[in-house]
Amino acid sequence: MTTRHTLRAALSTIGVPLLAASMLAGCADVNQAGLSQTNFNEARANVAQAAPAASSEALPSLAPQHCDAGPAGEMQMRIMREQAFVPLMVNNTKLNLLLDTGDFVTALTPEAVTRLALPESNQPSLQMTGIGGAYQAPIVQAADVQYLTHHLNNLPFAVLPDSEFRPDEGTDGLFGANFLSAFQVELDFPGKRLRFYEHAAGCAANAPAWTAHATRLPATDAGHQLLLIPVRVNGVELNALIDTGSEDTSITKDAAERLGITSAAMKGDNEIIEEGLGESSERLHRFASITVGGATFANPVLAVDDAPSPLQANIETASRSALPTGHLTIDVILGANYLFKTRLFLDYRAGAVYIE
Repeated sequence: MTTRHTLRAALSTIGVPLLAASMLAGCADVNQAGLSQTNFNEARANVAQAAPAASSEALPSLAPQHCDAGPAGEMQMRIMREQAFVPLMVNNTKLNLLLDTGDFVTALTPEAVTRLALPESNQPSLQMTGIGGAYQAPIVQAADVQYLTHHLNNLPFAVLPDSEFRPDEGTDGLFGANFLSAFQVELDFPGKRLRFYEHAAGCAANAPAWTAHATRLPATDAGHQLLLIPVRVNGVELNALIDTGSEDTSITKDAAERLGITSAAMKGDNEIIEEGLGESSERLHRFASITVGGATFANPVLAVDDAPSPLQANIETASRSALPTGHLTIDVILGANYLFKTRLFLDYRAGAVYIE
């Protein structure tokens, strides 16, 4: 049986200037969360070089750090059909953004850009790949973005086409890792809360109390704050990306073949056709087990991509000069159908993920 549905596409080629400038959201706010003076100054210099229009006066000064700093704030999540949305104030207008730990940058829809009358940035557009096709994504600039208690000026956003989003959900864009990684983040899906915790230099993460009884997993940066954790599929350890923007949990074709799951073995499996700019397909295959943290699930159905996912190429293209030799590749996309049943704490600085 073949099923058709539309899924969010992934970034293909991320220009280094946008990455540096878009990380201003994190760099400007991280000064309250424990970024060292040296790193903060380097980040400020990088942003100034990448986005000359940005005012350096808008960046707050580095505040003294205290290990007893409390939570920095929270956002209420709206969960709808395996997708979570959070609010963000841009130019005094509340936007509804898809929470997406699997995207490097925060992006907007064309309709949101038109509604806010955002001007184009002086940065070049990005070459991006969606489902079945490539396109150029322009860059726009917002005069004021309120992120928790901070106001940040002249931030760039990528503009994704309408085909990236479901038309009936009022989505204004994506809330990506460049904003999230400015803090340590609690994803409380049962409680529908996204909480941010400050992390001062030389101090332990100010984690919520429940993490003392949770499973702690080592987390590796796959590139630009996209976190990989170890999982076991059919008893074999694989690298899984925490991706709240993906509705389904999936496995790459290469990883499936390493487990002995060949195309012939999936011949009778149901097929999903993903529609966007073009079409791509996945096979829904039943595996023996998947273990995430301290929980093992028997007979899970995982989507197996018929074609290579663009996400790994995205990371390598964006990080060509930064990724170490032998860096980890993505085998599994851990999506909302698993994540939304849990509470997670993402400790970006210490390289750890806690799962309850």
